[in-house]
Amino acid sequence: MSSTHRAVAVVGAGLAGLVAATEAIEAGADVLLLERDREPRGATADSAGWIWRYQDLRLARACAPGGDPAVQHAVVEGLDDDLAWLERRGARLEATSTGRAFTCGARVDARRTQAVLLDAIERARPDALRTDTTVESATRLADGRIELRTRRGSGASLGDEPIEVVVVDHVVFAGGGFARDFERIARHAGASSAAREWWVLRAPNAGDGSSMDAAVELGGQLVPAGGECLVRLVPSAGPGDDAVPGREQLVRAGELQADGHVLVDADGREIERSPHDWSGAQAAWALARRSGHGRIELPAQVLGVRLHAGGTVRDVVHAAIADGAQGGRLQ
Repeated sequence: MSSTHRAVAVVGAGLAGLVAATEAIEAGADVLLLERDREPRGATADSAGWIWRYQDLRLARACAPGGDPAVQHAVVEGLDDDLAWLERRGARLEATSTGRAFTCGARVDARRTQAVLLDAIERARPDALRTDTTVESATRLADGRIELRTRRGSGASLGDEPIEVVVVDHVVFAGGGFARDFERIARHAGASSAAREWWVLRAPNAGDGSSMDAAVELGGQLVPAGGECLVRLVPSAGPGDDAVPGREQLVRAGELQADGHVLVDADGREIERSPHDWSGAQAAWALARRSGHGRIELPAQVLGVRLHAGGTVRDVVHAAIADGAQGGRLQ
Protein backbone atom coordinates (compact mmCIF):
# COMPACT_ATOMS: atom_id res chain seq x y z
CA MET A 1 0.00 0.00 0.00
CA SER A 2 1.57 3.27 -1.16
CA SER A 3 0.91 6.79 0.09
CA THR A 4 1.21 10.28 -1.40
CA HIS A 5 0.51 13.79 -0.14
CA ARG A 6 -1.15 16.63 -2.02
CA ALA A 7 -2.51 19.98 -0.90
CA VAL A 8 -5.88 19.56 -2.59
CA ALA A 9 -7.76 16.56 -3.99
CA VAL A 10 -10.69 17.06 -6.34
CA VAL A 11 -12.88 13.97 -6.60
CA GLY A 12 -14.69 13.79 -9.95
CA ALA A 13 -13.51 15.19 -13.29
CA GLY A 14 -16.79 16.32 -14.79
CA LEU A 15 -17.27 20.01 -15.50
CA ALA A 16 -17.53 20.93 -11.80
CA GLY A 17 -14.37 19.01 -10.93
CA LEU A 18 -12.41 20.48 -13.83
CA VAL A 19 -13.43 24.00 -12.79
CA ALA A 20 -12.46 23.33 -9.16
CA ALA A 21 -9.10 21.86 -10.17
CA THR A 22 -8.39 24.77 -12.52
CA GLU A 23 -9.10 27.34 -9.83
CA ALA A 24 -6.98 25.49 -7.26
CA ILE A 25 -4.05 25.21 -9.67
CA GLU A 26 -4.31 28.89 -10.59
CA ALA A 27 -4.20 29.67 -6.86
CA GLY A 28 -0.89 27.76 -6.63
CA ALA A 29 -2.12 24.54 -4.99
CA ASP A 30 -0.60 21.09 -5.56
CA VAL A 31 -3.70 19.39 -6.99
CA LEU A 32 -4.69 15.78 -7.53
CA LEU A 33 -7.78 15.26 -9.73
CA LEU A 34 -9.32 11.82 -9.22
CA GLU A 35 -11.73 10.35 -11.78
CA ARG A 36 -13.26 6.87 -11.52
CA ASP A 37 -13.86 6.47 -15.27
CA ARG A 38 -11.22 6.01 -17.95
CA GLU A 39 -11.65 9.58 -19.16
CA PRO A 40 -13.12 12.77 -17.70
CA ARG A 41 -16.76 13.12 -18.72
CA GLY A 42 -19.34 13.32 -15.95
CA ALA A 43 -23.04 13.99 -16.37
CA THR A 44 -22.32 17.28 -18.15
CA ALA A 45 -21.06 15.39 -21.20
CA ASP A 46 -24.56 13.94 -21.64
CA SER A 47 -26.41 17.21 -21.11
CA ALA A 48 -27.66 19.90 -23.47
CA GLY A 49 -25.00 22.23 -22.04
CA TRP A 50 -27.28 24.75 -20.34
CA ILE A 51 -25.85 26.59 -17.33
CA TRP A 52 -28.62 28.63 -15.80
CA ARG A 53 -29.98 30.35 -12.72
CA TYR A 54 -33.29 31.83 -11.62
CA GLN A 55 -33.78 35.48 -12.52
CA ASP A 56 -33.56 36.53 -8.86
CA LEU A 57 -33.43 35.08 -5.36
CA ARG A 58 -37.17 35.54 -4.83
CA LEU A 59 -37.91 33.25 -7.76
CA ALA A 60 -35.28 30.75 -6.61
CA ARG A 61 -37.00 30.49 -3.22
CA ALA A 62 -40.48 30.30 -4.77
CA CYS A 63 -39.56 27.64 -7.35
CA ALA A 64 -37.40 25.51 -5.03
CA PRO A 65 -38.55 26.24 -1.47
CA GLY A 66 -36.70 23.24 -0.11
CA GLY A 67 -33.34 24.42 -1.43
CA ASP A 68 -30.49 25.69 0.74
CA PRO A 69 -30.84 29.51 0.84
CA ALA A 70 -27.06 30.00 1.01
CA VAL A 71 -26.51 27.88 -2.09
CA GLN A 72 -29.35 29.59 -3.94
CA HIS A 73 -27.90 33.00 -3.08
CA ALA A 74 -24.45 31.95 -4.28
CA VAL A 75 -25.81 30.68 -7.61
CA VAL A 76 -28.05 33.68 -8.29
CA GLU A 77 -25.36 36.21 -7.38
CA GLY A 78 -22.36 34.41 -8.86
CA LEU A 79 -23.37 32.57 -12.02
CA ASP A 80 -22.89 35.49 -14.42
CA ASP A 81 -19.30 35.94 -13.22
CA ASP A 82 -18.78 32.18 -13.48
CA LEU A 83 -19.88 32.16 -17.13
CA ALA A 84 -17.47 35.02 -17.82
CA TRP A 85 -14.75 32.96 -16.11
CA LEU A 86 -15.42 30.07 -18.49
CA GLU A 87 -15.31 32.38 -21.50
CA ARG A 88 -11.93 33.78 -20.47
CA ARG A 89 -10.58 30.24 -20.43
CA GLY A 90 -11.76 29.39 -23.91
CA ALA A 91 -15.35 28.21 -23.51
CA ARG A 92 -17.72 29.38 -26.24
CA LEU A 93 -21.24 30.45 -25.33
CA GLU A 94 -23.55 29.06 -28.03
CA ALA A 95 -26.61 30.86 -26.66
CA THR A 96 -26.87 33.65 -24.10
CA SER A 97 -30.55 33.45 -23.24
CA THR A 98 -32.62 30.54 -21.97
CA GLY A 99 -35.74 32.01 -23.55
CA ARG A 100 -37.65 31.31 -20.34
CA ALA A 101 -39.42 33.82 -18.10
CA PHE A 102 -38.08 32.45 -14.81
CA THR A 103 -34.47 31.75 -15.78
CA CYS A 104 -31.38 33.20 -17.42
CA GLY A 105 -28.01 31.75 -18.38
CA ALA A 106 -26.11 30.40 -21.36
CA ARG A 107 -25.51 27.26 -23.35
CA VAL A 108 -22.01 25.87 -23.89
CA ASP A 109 -20.62 23.03 -25.94
CA ALA A 110 -20.19 20.82 -22.88
CA ARG A 111 -17.55 18.47 -24.24
CA ARG A 112 -15.50 21.25 -25.83
CA THR A 113 -15.58 23.22 -22.59
CA GLN A 114 -14.39 20.20 -20.65
CA ALA A 115 -11.62 19.61 -23.19
CA VAL A 116 -10.41 23.22 -22.92
CA LEU A 117 -10.21 23.05 -19.13
CA LEU A 118 -8.56 19.62 -19.14
CA ASP A 119 -5.92 20.81 -21.60
CA ALA A 120 -5.09 23.77 -19.35
CA ILE A 121 -4.84 21.51 -16.29
CA GLU A 122 -2.53 19.05 -18.03
CA ARG A 123 -0.26 21.84 -19.26
CA ALA A 124 -0.02 23.41 -15.81
CA ARG A 125 0.19 20.17 -13.78
CA PRO A 126 0.99 17.15 -15.99
CA ASP A 127 0.60 14.78 -13.02
CA ALA A 128 -2.67 16.23 -11.69
CA LEU A 129 -5.15 13.86 -13.36
CA ARG A 130 -5.51 10.26 -12.22
CA THR A 131 -8.26 8.37 -14.07
CA ASP A 132 -9.70 4.90 -13.47
CA THR A 133 -9.46 5.59 -9.74
CA THR A 134 -12.22 5.18 -7.17
CA VAL A 135 -12.24 6.83 -3.74
CA GLU A 136 -13.38 4.10 -1.36
CA SER A 137 -13.33 6.07 1.88
CA ALA A 138 -12.43 9.41 3.44
CA THR A 139 -11.19 9.88 7.01
CA ARG A 140 -10.18 13.02 8.88
CA LEU A 141 -6.87 12.57 10.69
CA ALA A 142 -5.94 13.93 14.10
CA ASP A 143 -3.93 16.77 12.54
CA GLY A 144 -6.94 17.92 10.48
CA ARG A 145 -5.74 16.53 7.18
CA ILE A 146 -7.86 14.07 5.19
CA GLU A 147 -6.94 10.52 4.23
CA LEU A 148 -8.47 9.18 1.03
CA ARG A 149 -8.24 5.46 0.36
CA THR A 150 -8.29 4.93 -3.40
CA ARG A 151 -8.21 1.90 -5.66
CA ARG A 152 -7.68 1.54 -9.38
CA GLY A 153 -10.80 0.73 -11.38
CA SER A 154 -14.50 1.27 -10.72
CA GLY A 155 -17.53 -0.86 -9.95
CA ALA A 156 -17.07 -4.56 -10.56
CA SER A 157 -13.60 -3.95 -12.04
CA LEU A 158 -12.16 -2.94 -8.65
CA GLY A 159 -11.25 -6.53 -7.84
CA ASP A 160 -8.15 -7.02 -5.71
CA GLU A 161 -6.24 -3.93 -6.85
CA PRO A 162 -4.02 -2.57 -4.05
CA ILE A 163 -5.22 0.41 -2.04
CA GLU A 164 -3.34 3.69 -2.32
CA VAL A 165 -3.61 6.23 0.45
CA VAL A 166 -3.68 9.91 -0.49
CA VAL A 167 -3.36 12.44 2.33
CA VAL A 168 -4.56 15.96 1.49
CA ASP A 169 -5.04 19.25 3.28
CA HIS A 170 -8.35 19.89 1.53
CA VAL A 171 -10.78 17.86 -0.60
CA VAL A 172 -13.46 18.98 -3.04
CA PHE A 173 -16.13 16.38 -3.80
CA ALA A 174 -17.36 17.08 -7.32
CA GLY A 175 -18.72 13.65 -8.20
CA GLY A 176 -22.33 14.77 -8.40
CA GLY A 177 -25.24 12.87 -6.95
CA PHE A 178 -26.30 9.34 -7.85
CA ALA A 179 -27.97 9.78 -11.26
CA ARG A 180 -26.03 6.73 -12.45
CA ASP A 181 -27.45 4.42 -9.78
CA PHE A 182 -30.90 3.33 -10.93
CA GLU A 183 -31.90 1.51 -7.76
CA ARG A 184 -30.74 4.30 -5.48
CA ILE A 185 -32.78 6.83 -7.45
CA ALA A 186 -35.83 4.59 -7.24
CA ARG A 187 -35.49 4.13 -3.48
CA HIS A 188 -34.90 7.84 -2.92
CA ALA A 189 -37.93 8.80 -5.01
CA GLY A 190 -40.21 6.17 -3.51
CA ALA A 191 -40.88 4.96 -7.05
CA SER A 192 -43.40 2.21 -7.62
CA SER A 193 -42.33 -1.12 -9.09
CA ALA A 194 -44.32 -0.25 -12.21
CA ALA A 195 -42.37 2.98 -12.61
CA ARG A 196 -39.03 1.16 -12.54
CA GLU A 197 -39.99 -0.79 -15.66
CA TRP A 198 -40.41 2.42 -17.65
CA TRP A 199 -37.43 4.47 -16.51
CA VAL A 200 -34.43 5.17 -18.74
CA LEU A 201 -31.25 6.73 -17.33
CA ARG A 202 -30.01 9.54 -19.55
CA ALA A 203 -26.59 10.05 -18.00
CA PRO A 204 -24.56 6.82 -17.72
CA ASN A 205 -21.50 8.94 -16.85
CA ALA A 206 -23.19 10.63 -13.90
CA GLY A 207 -22.33 10.09 -10.24
CA ASP A 208 -23.00 6.85 -8.40
CA GLY A 209 -23.26 8.50 -4.99
CA SER A 210 -19.76 7.56 -3.83
CA SER A 211 -18.68 11.21 -3.49
CA MET A 212 -21.73 11.95 -1.36
CA ASP A 213 -21.00 8.94 0.82
CA ALA A 214 -17.38 10.02 1.30
CA ALA A 215 -18.48 13.55 2.23
CA VAL A 216 -20.87 12.09 4.82
CA GLU A 217 -17.95 10.12 6.27
CA LEU A 218 -16.25 13.46 6.92
CA GLY A 219 -19.29 14.86 8.72
CA GLY A 220 -21.35 16.16 5.82
CA GLN A 221 -25.13 15.94 5.89
CA LEU A 222 -27.47 14.90 3.12
CA VAL A 223 -30.25 17.36 2.37
CA PRO A 224 -33.63 15.78 1.49
CA ALA A 225 -34.33 16.49 -2.16
CA GLY A 226 -38.08 16.64 -1.68
CA GLY A 227 -38.68 15.75 -5.33
CA GLU A 228 -37.14 18.99 -6.57
CA CYS A 229 -34.38 17.42 -8.66
CA LEU A 230 -34.95 17.49 -12.39
CA VAL A 231 -36.90 14.69 -14.05
CA ARG A 232 -37.70 14.44 -17.74
CA LEU A 233 -40.81 12.83 -19.18
CA VAL A 234 -40.19 11.41 -22.66
CA PRO A 235 -42.31 9.54 -25.23
CA SER A 236 -41.79 5.80 -24.98
CA ALA A 237 -42.64 2.77 -27.07
CA GLY A 238 -42.74 0.53 -24.02
CA PRO A 239 -41.16 -0.33 -20.66
CA GLY A 240 -37.44 0.32 -20.52
CA ASP A 241 -37.34 1.65 -24.06
CA ASP A 242 -36.75 5.26 -25.07
CA ALA A 243 -38.70 5.89 -28.26
CA VAL A 244 -36.39 8.74 -29.27
CA PRO A 245 -32.89 7.30 -29.80
CA GLY A 246 -29.66 9.19 -29.16
CA ARG A 247 -28.58 11.65 -26.50
CA GLU A 248 -29.60 14.79 -28.41
CA GLN A 249 -33.03 13.43 -29.28
CA LEU A 250 -33.62 12.29 -25.72
CA VAL A 251 -32.84 15.80 -24.46
CA ARG A 252 -35.26 17.30 -27.01
CA ALA A 253 -38.01 14.86 -26.08
CA GLY A 254 -37.61 15.77 -22.44
CA GLU A 255 -38.68 19.33 -23.19
CA LEU A 256 -42.26 18.32 -23.92
CA GLN A 257 -43.26 19.60 -20.49
CA ALA A 258 -44.41 22.84 -22.11
CA ASP A 259 -46.55 25.60 -20.63
CA GLY A 260 -50.14 24.47 -20.14
CA HIS A 261 -49.52 20.74 -20.47
CA VAL A 262 -51.55 18.23 -18.47
CA LEU A 263 -50.01 15.06 -17.03
CA VAL A 264 -52.30 12.04 -16.65
CA ASP A 265 -51.30 8.71 -15.10
CA ALA A 266 -51.99 5.26 -16.54
CA ASP A 267 -55.34 5.12 -14.75
CA GLY A 268 -56.51 8.39 -16.29
CA ARG A 269 -56.05 10.46 -13.13
CA GLU A 270 -54.68 13.94 -13.66
CA ILE A 271 -51.62 14.82 -11.61
CA GLU A 272 -51.94 18.32 -10.23
CA ARG A 273 -48.88 20.53 -10.28
CA SER A 274 -47.71 22.41 -7.20
CA PRO A 275 -47.84 26.21 -7.61
CA HIS A 276 -44.04 26.45 -7.66
CA ASP A 277 -43.51 23.43 -9.93
CA TRP A 278 -42.80 25.45 -13.08
CA SER A 279 -40.56 22.76 -14.62
CA GLY A 280 -42.94 19.85 -14.02
CA ALA A 281 -40.34 17.94 -12.00
CA GLN A 282 -42.52 17.36 -8.94
CA ALA A 283 -45.41 16.18 -11.10
CA ALA A 284 -43.02 13.69 -12.71
CA TRP A 285 -42.01 12.37 -9.29
CA ALA A 286 -45.71 12.03 -8.41
CA LEU A 287 -46.17 9.96 -11.57
CA ALA A 288 -43.21 7.77 -10.57
CA ARG A 289 -44.85 7.04 -7.24
CA ARG A 290 -48.04 5.95 -9.05
CA SER A 291 -48.10 3.90 -12.23
CA GLY A 292 -44.81 5.20 -13.61
CA HIS A 293 -46.26 6.04 -17.01
CA GLY A 294 -49.18 7.91 -18.49
CA ARG A 295 -49.57 10.64 -21.07
CA ILE A 296 -48.81 14.31 -21.61
CA GLU A 297 -51.60 16.37 -23.15
CA LEU A 298 -50.33 19.52 -24.87
CA PRO A 299 -52.43 22.53 -25.92
CA ALA A 300 -52.30 23.22 -29.65
CA GLN A 301 -50.82 26.68 -29.15
CA VAL A 302 -47.51 25.28 -27.82
CA LEU A 303 -46.81 23.00 -30.80
CA GLY A 304 -44.82 25.73 -32.55
CA VAL A 305 -42.68 26.57 -29.50
CA ARG A 306 -38.97 26.15 -30.23
CA LEU A 307 -36.98 23.91 -27.90
CA HIS A 308 -33.58 24.56 -26.40
CA ALA A 309 -32.15 21.42 -27.97
CA GLY A 310 -33.49 22.27 -31.44
CA GLY A 311 -36.73 22.01 -33.40
CA THR A 312 -40.23 22.60 -32.12
CA VAL A 313 -42.64 20.73 -29.88
CA ARG A 314 -44.47 19.60 -33.04
CA ASP A 315 -41.22 18.14 -34.43
CA VAL A 316 -40.67 16.05 -31.30
CA VAL A 317 -44.27 14.81 -31.28
CA HIS A 318 -43.94 13.73 -34.93
CA ALA A 319 -40.62 11.99 -34.17
CA ALA A 320 -42.16 10.18 -31.20
CA ILE A 321 -45.13 9.01 -33.31
CA ALA A 322 -42.77 7.77 -36.03
CA ASP A 323 -40.79 5.82 -33.42
CA GLY A 324 -43.93 4.13 -32.10
CA ALA A 325 -44.57 6.03 -28.90
CA GLN A 326 -47.67 4.60 -27.22
CA GLY A 327 -50.71 6.79 -27.71
CA GLY A 328 -48.83 9.52 -29.59
CA ARG A 329 -51.07 11.51 -31.89
CA LEU A 330 -51.88 15.01 -33.06
CA GLN A 331 -55.53 16.02 -33.14
